[in-house]
Amino acid sequence: IRVLNLFTIMNRGGAETMVMNYYRNIDRSKVQFDFLVHRQERGAYDDEIEAMGGRIYRMCPIYPQNFSKYKKMLKVFFDEHPEYKILHSHMSELGCYAFIEAQKRGIKIKICHAHNAPVKGSMTPKEKAQLIFRNYFKKRMLPCTDHLFVCGEEAIEYLDVTIRDTYTGELLQQEQISVKDSCIAVLKRDPVVWAWQTDVIGYDAEGNAYDLA
Repeated sequence: IRVLNLFTIMNRGGAETMVMNYYRNIDRSKVQFDFLVHRQERGAYDDEIEAMGGRIYRMCPIYPQNFSKYKKMLKVFFDEHPEYKILHSHMSELGCYAFIEAQKRGIKIKICHAHNAPVKGSMTPKEKAQLIFRNYFKKRMLPCTDHLFVCGEEAIEYLDVTIRDTYTGELLQQEQISVKDSCIAVLKRDPVVWAWQTDVIGYDAEGNAYDLA
């Protein structure tokens, strides 16, 4: 199984480091992570990804002037790579075009992972203008996703999703991940939403610690 992860660039950010911690600990003979990034320059984790068998594909930045070009690039990419059945975007609503194209291709597992939310009180004029596009993408993206992973209440509010059922760490322990009692996992069906408190530390089956957020 090869999971296609969407990122801007694989540098040492919080979400990137979280995914790399998972990647180092999974059984890569059964599951491999590949990466669709949106910068031409190499990221800090690129060498390690390739050493572990991961593939890195490069797209243009998702800027307004590139929207038409980007959609064409996505069509070509999925034409050339029909093997991907799982799409996991760590770019929140910026995964919109990828989700739309994946839905057209019948990809059954499309995951949006929102690691944060815009801080409206401290936005620059440029960021406020960008928010217009972000809100548009958000509305178009949600119907095309199958699962939402959400870190923190701010991201839940930003995506405007409704939480129906709440589960504690017991659910994660079934997957051989133990968590501190402060962990909250939130599940919503159609699509599914998982939410973790951002300060939670998780542990894999060997006891290695990592930040779930």
